[in-house]
Amino acid sequence: MAVSSGGAGILTLGAAPNGYQTFTASGVSTGDYIRYTIEDGSNWEVGLGYYNATGPTLTRNTIHESSNSGNAITCSSDAVIFVTMSAEDFTDNSAPDFVNTIPSTLELNAGAVSTINAKALDDDGFPVTYSFDAHNGTTVYSASSLPPQFSSVSINQTTGVFSLTATSQANGAGNVNFRVRASDGVRTATKTTACSLSFLPTNGLTGLYDMKDSNSYSGSGSTWADISGNSGPNLTIDTNVVTYNSSGIGGIPSISLDTNTATPAIKVGPAYPTGLTNTNSPYDNTVVMIYSRPSSLYQTYGFWFPPSTSQGGAIVFESSSNAALRTGTAMSGSWNHQSATTTSKLYINKVDQTSMTQLSLRLFLLDSNNQDKYHSVVITNGHYLHGWATSNVHPNLTSAGLKGDIRALVFYNRALSSNELAGLHAHFAADYTSSEMTQ
Repeated sequence: MAVSSGGAGILTLGAAPNGYQTFTASGVSTGDYIRYTIEDGSNWEVGLGYYNATGPTLTRNTIHESSNSGNAITCSSDAVIFVTMSAEDFTDNSAPDFVNTIPSTLELNAGAVSTINAKALDDDGFPVTYSFDAHNGTTVYSASSLPPQFSSVSINQTTGVFSLTATSQANGAGNVNFRVRASDGVRTATKTTACSLSFLPTNGLTGLYDMKDSNSYSGSGSTWADISGNSGPNLTIDTNVVTYNSSGIGGIPSISLDTNTATPAIKVGPAYPTGLTNTNSPYDNTVVMIYSRPSSLYQTYGFWFPPSTSQGGAIVFESSSNAALRTGTAMSGSWNHQSATTTSKLYINKVDQTSMTQLSLRLFLLDSNNQDKYHSVVITNGHYLHGWATSNVHPNLTSAGLKGDIRALVFYNRALSSNELAGLHAHFAADYTSSEMTQ
């Protein structure tokens, strides 16, 4: 109906425009409260009003929204008013119901598409539209600002299927809470799925030992259990020379190797443990250590990654121009056994450091920028037919045993590519900031 007068107060209504009925003709009676909308050029108002057929008039009772900051607008002679509906009129309207069970967790695969079937129905037959948002901590993501775990998200508005394409970029590793939304225009149903993107390679994985998982280590005892699901052997921890940190770097548990003995703090062996490494020469295995050197530890030389039955190590750091990676042909024996092969490679923080000297490795460890943060240290193609140990050095070189903090150890029965090693590094780096682990 036209608004004939009233300005910002009680409105006197005029005729109904062509194609419309007057309020009385449509069934509105004196004393009825109606939802109304006023349109007056660029000005507008939505509210609840009392109708009186005498006049007829409309007394504005409650203004829900308006172009005048929620206040009454002053109507001109061009204003029209019509009966409408607002969210308040749907008090008995239930939110749409999801037809399918929305997963509470979803493991993403790099570059692959995962789907969430969020088909929903509305009891009153209103059409359902779908949308999403996501959050990680205080960071909120939307369709225009995707979380780093996804390269794209698409929604089929007919079927309610969300297609999530995981990024192929290693820096997208980590977790995010993805929330699907189904709305009938008034009420919205939501379900949240905790999505995780890991770049940890699974092909050839024979052992995963992670202090973060209490199933791997509960915080006490000498057994560090494999959680790869591939029945790898348990590692043995010498509790006399190892300290468990329930809240290490980044609040994540770790163990500190504070030994000054020549015996290994952590080992598996001495006989070859089935499933740990490849028994066939040239032993295309990979061993990964997530390691941090505390600033309080001033160790100037040492031996890393020996087998558990012979003295020596695959990696050496000291003041020498010799290669840090020690290579040889013997598979076991006494000092000075070399547990790296001529085809072994050394990677530190996903970078090929095979040519690094013992001195440059020492300087790397002593660099203040590298202390008190985690690094991935990896060797491929080592001599581990007879087990593996953190350090197993000559009895006269007790101070050369590996010291520092360890978060995790990972074993493969094949050599990993540089891209796989970058992804493996990202798997653990996702738990830390750049000040806690090299990204």
